[in-house]
Amino acid sequence: MRLTLISETFWPQTNGVSNVLGRLVDYARARGHQVQLIIPRYRERQGNPDEVGVFSVPFPLYPEVRVPLLIPGRVWRRVVAFQPELIHIATEATLGLALLLKARKSAFPVVSSYHTNFSQYVRHYYGGFLEGRIWQYLRWFHNQCLRTYAPSQMTLEELTHRGFRNVEIFSRGADTRLFNPRRRSPALRQQLGLKEGDVLAAYVGRLAKEKNLPQLLRAFSRLRERASGVYLLLVGDGPIRGELERSKPPGVLCVGYKRGEELATHFASADFFWFPSLTETFGNVVLEALASGLPVVGFRAGGVPHSVHDGDNGLLAEPGDEEAFLRHAETLCREPALRRQMSEAAWTYAQSQTWEHIFERLLESYGRVLRGEPAGG
Repeated sequence: MRLTLISETFWPQTNGVSNVLGRLVDYARARGHQVQLIIPRYRERQGNPDEVGVFSVPFPLYPEVRVPLLIPGRVWRRVVAFQPELIHIATEATLGLALLLKARKSAFPVVSSYHTNFSQYVRHYYGGFLEGRIWQYLRWFHNQCLRTYAPSQMTLEELTHRGFRNVEIFSRGADTRLFNPRRRSPALRQQLGLKEGDVLAAYVGRLAKEKNLPQLLRAFSRLRERASGVYLLLVGDGPIRGELERSKPPGVLCVGYKRGEELATHFASADFFWFPSLTETFGNVVLEALASGLPVVGFRAGGVPHSVHDGDNGLLAEPGDEEAFLRHAETLCREPALRRQMSEAAWTYAQSQTWEHIFERLLESYGRVLRGEPAGG
């Protein structure tokens, strides 16, 4: 297959979308498919003949995010010259929109994927008055495509409820060679200042308003009043990192971005994963935490329940129930036997979620699209 993949984010930028798409490209190319990438221009990626790097500028809210500024005709000529059998548009902003408008006038079949809850993000930064308009735009955008891929069942149901057509699941996998309990490091725990018997909760992800981090810090501050020897590890960076570091209660450890084996070691060296976000379409870091042998405490919202099975590999609170969110964390702190039981369940579940299986299902779905078959759900 000749596939053109269009995205406003890609490696080396660190986020869930770039992680998934990078793995997809590697998988498809390893199996003989030709993939053309249309992405922002990254200095680290220059010189690859199968990539079209588009000039971009930093996005004000997230300077690490690049906003492509393109001449659509010039980029589209590169697409036409490649002659893709299928175009997959992974993001809905300037680059995705410009090339969707071009593709609508062509004979190339187009699919899209829904990765980010932009409507909820807008609510956090600008209030709710734009939310309806955002949904209207996203529905129009994705309904121009033959298929829209959602990462979880709850996201699929939300999109279908809002009038998105031809929605199908493209789930996420775990790299259990990288993320696994064997990477637990007593040396790292000692380096972080923990003693024998201390409990380390971890959050990994962007440090941003939409991740509901103030609630996590409030809960942790109350947890420290109830249980001694508890610490909270924040792994990541983002626009509110400085604010968090200034206001964090005692026992919060901010270590910034980590990648590769270093990230996997930080995951596995914690005792449970404490995840406050209500805006995830899937939650890649949740699955990475499970693969690292961490029970997850989170909310029954977005894509989190897709991976976290309440009472088995984690504990879920209803959205807005701060008491249950705190109580579940306290339970895992006080009951090491339950932590061990859930850790084993987390690792077992993660081993069943391989990237190979998920990408093979996506490529099979591409084939159904090209044959004109309906979405499979």
